Amino acid sequence: MAQLPTDPMAAMREFFVAGDAIVGHMKNAALQSRTGEDRALFEELLGQIDSQRSELESTLPGVFQDAQGRLDGALSRLEKLRAKKDDLLAKAESLTTRMEQHITSGREALKKDAEKPKPELPRPKFRRPGKSNAPAFSSGVDLRKWLMAPPPAAAQKGGFPHTTGNIWEDWGKLETLPQFEDEEEE
Repeated sequence: MAQLPTDPMAAMREFFVAGDAIVGHMKNAALQSRTGEDRALFEELLGQIDSQRSELESTLPGVFQDAQGRLDGALSRLEKLRAKKDDLLAKAESLTTRMEQHITSGREALKKDAEKPKPELPRPKFRRPGKSNAPAFSSGVDLRKWLMAPPPAAAQKGGFPHTTGNIWEDWGKLETLPQFEDEEEE
């Protein structure tokens, strides 16, 4: 697996060398201070710097190792994803090739079918006379008379109850059919 680009502790050693230079300047300032209050402030600050430095020196290697472990894990996952991507691309390529082969074979089959002569549709050997004539339709007046006619006498006299027809059929009991003007529909 890949390592961090540079040795992190080497970079931290450069940081600690620069910190040592600052500590040296602060010690000089503490020795040259005129008041005890300033000297105490510098000494307290130097103590804080030393404690923080020792804490950094003890924890930084673990932090860098954890970071290296996470980096290694991420790189291994990346390698797995690359391999999976390569497999998928190979499958896609093979599917594309198979699809092109199927398309080519389908086109060839269509060309062969197009070259074959198509059979003619069977024709009837004879025609019945009058079969092609359209039926004659009754006029609208005849239809109206037929619809408005009273029910047959057998249904009115009894036997079975009358269950079909208009709801107003028995109102007023028409004795004769209504007279309509004869009109021709064209």
